[in-house]
Amino acid sequence: MKSLRRALYAALACMAQAAGAADPGSCRRIDDAAARLACYDEAFQRGQTEPAPEPYTAIDFDKLWVNFSGHRGKKVEVEGEISNLAEPGFVSLGKRLPGTRTIRVKTDQLPRELRLRILETCSRACEVIVKGVVSARGENHILADDVVFKKELTPLERREQGRR
Repeated sequence: MKSLRRALYAALACMAQAAGAADPGSCRRIDDAAARLACYDEAFQRGQTEPAPEPYTAIDFDKLWVNFSGHRGKKVEVEGEISNLAEPGFVSLGKRLPGTRTIRVKTDQLPRELRLRILETCSRACEVIVKGVVSARGENHILADDVVFKKELTPLERREQGRR
């Protein structure tokens, strides 16, 4: 009797999986409550899987500078130095600052704590990795998703940086 019951549950589980593969509506036709619940679990669990986010493409600052328009709308990861601009919501990114070749980085969607850290520690220049999307329209900036500091500044280095 027990082996018959196990075989029946195994068959119902297979039916639930097959029904879940189609759509949640087909689970209604399953009579056994446990198998029907398993069908719904399977069907809705599959529907909730999200595709993996598109990775950032690491690119050299000079290559991005030369072909900025060729990267519009793409997710990039650029290493360089940033410093605060007089314009709120933006920082300047360059290979070495101060320099003449810079790209504006829009930071207003970064978390408040990170924006404050940039404001307080990068008055001259901070070595960072900027992760973001190159502006899709005619504006020439990167919309930052994250700014990763390459090196933590000591309090003495921060004071020295402020004097430069």
